[in-house]
Amino acid sequence: MARAAVHRDAPARARWEPPKQEVYAMLVVSRRADEAIQIKLADGVDGNLTLNDLFAKGPIEITLLGGNGRRVKMGIEAPPELCILRVDKDASAA
Repeated sequence: MARAAVHRDAPARARWEPPKQEVYAMLVVSRRADEAIQIKLADGVDGNLTLNDLFAKGPIEITLLGGNGRRVKMGIEAPPELCILRVDKDASAA
Protein backbone atom coordinates (compact mmCIF):
# COMPACT_ATOMS: atom_id res chain seq x y z
CA MET A 1 0.00 0.00 0.00
CA ALA A 2 1.47 3.37 -1.02
CA ARG A 3 1.60 6.24 1.44
CA ALA A 4 0.69 9.79 0.50
CA ALA A 5 3.60 12.19 0.46
CA VAL A 6 3.71 14.56 3.43
CA HIS A 7 4.90 18.07 2.64
CA ARG A 8 6.66 19.28 5.75
CA ASP A 9 7.13 22.75 4.29
CA ALA A 10 3.40 23.30 3.85
CA PRO A 11 2.04 26.17 5.94
CA ALA A 12 0.09 25.25 9.05
CA ARG A 13 -3.63 25.82 8.93
CA ALA A 14 -4.63 29.20 10.24
CA ARG A 15 -6.89 29.10 13.27
CA TRP A 16 -9.99 31.23 13.34
CA GLU A 17 -9.84 33.94 15.95
CA PRO A 18 -12.67 36.29 16.82
CA PRO A 19 -12.12 39.91 15.82
CA LYS A 20 -10.17 41.85 18.40
CA GLN A 21 -12.30 44.30 20.33
CA GLU A 22 -11.24 47.01 22.68
CA VAL A 23 -11.65 46.02 26.30
CA TYR A 24 -12.93 48.68 28.64
CA ALA A 25 -12.66 48.80 32.39
CA MET A 26 -15.96 48.15 34.10
CA LEU A 27 -17.26 50.82 36.44
CA VAL A 28 -19.24 49.25 39.28
CA VAL A 29 -21.82 51.40 41.06
CA SER A 30 -24.55 50.70 43.59
CA ARG A 31 -27.78 52.66 43.35
CA ARG A 32 -30.85 52.87 45.55
CA ALA A 33 -34.37 53.76 44.48
CA ASP A 34 -34.53 57.30 43.05
CA GLU A 35 -30.72 57.51 42.60
CA ALA A 36 -29.38 57.79 39.08
CA ILE A 37 -26.40 57.58 36.81
CA GLN A 38 -25.61 60.11 34.10
CA ILE A 39 -23.87 59.27 30.82
CA LYS A 40 -22.41 62.18 28.86
CA LEU A 41 -19.48 63.01 26.60
CA ALA A 42 -16.13 62.98 28.36
CA ASP A 43 -14.19 66.24 28.66
CA GLY A 44 -12.29 67.07 25.50
CA VAL A 45 -14.43 64.91 23.18
CA ASP A 46 -15.74 66.60 20.02
CA GLY A 47 -19.39 67.45 20.60
CA ASN A 48 -20.08 67.08 16.87
CA LEU A 49 -19.60 63.29 16.92
CA THR A 50 -22.46 61.38 15.35
CA LEU A 51 -23.99 58.42 17.14
CA ASN A 52 -22.40 56.16 14.52
CA ASP A 53 -18.97 57.60 15.33
CA LEU A 54 -19.55 57.41 19.06
CA PHE A 55 -20.66 53.78 19.03
CA ALA A 56 -18.27 52.58 16.29
CA LYS A 57 -16.15 50.86 18.95
CA GLY A 58 -19.13 49.15 20.56
CA PRO A 59 -22.22 49.78 22.64
CA ILE A 60 -22.66 50.77 26.26
CA GLU A 61 -23.14 47.58 28.24
CA ILE A 62 -24.85 47.62 31.64
CA THR A 63 -24.73 44.39 33.64
CA LEU A 64 -26.78 43.88 36.78
CA LEU A 65 -24.30 42.30 39.17
CA GLY A 66 -26.59 41.79 42.14
CA GLY A 67 -28.55 43.54 44.75
CA ASN A 68 -30.74 43.32 47.78
CA GLY A 69 -34.07 44.82 48.72
CA ARG A 70 -32.76 48.38 48.75
CA ARG A 71 -29.83 48.51 46.33
CA VAL A 72 -28.81 47.21 42.95
CA LYS A 73 -25.19 46.85 41.84
CA MET A 74 -24.49 47.61 38.17
CA GLY A 75 -21.38 47.17 36.07
CA ILE A 76 -21.08 49.66 33.21
CA GLU A 77 -18.75 49.34 30.22
CA ALA A 78 -18.64 52.18 27.71
CA PRO A 79 -16.32 53.69 25.11
CA PRO A 80 -13.73 56.08 26.57
CA GLU A 81 -15.43 59.02 24.84
CA LEU A 82 -18.22 58.74 27.41
CA CYS A 83 -18.20 59.82 31.04
CA ILE A 84 -20.36 57.98 33.57
CA LEU A 85 -21.31 59.82 36.75
CA ARG A 86 -23.29 58.95 39.85
CA VAL A 87 -26.06 61.42 40.56
CA ASP A 88 -26.51 61.60 44.32
CA LYS A 89 -29.56 63.14 45.97
CA ASP A 90 -27.37 65.35 48.17
CA ALA A 91 -25.47 66.82 45.20
CA SER A 92 -28.61 67.51 43.16
CA ALA A 93 -30.27 69.32 46.06
CA ALA A 94 -27.40 71.83 46.32
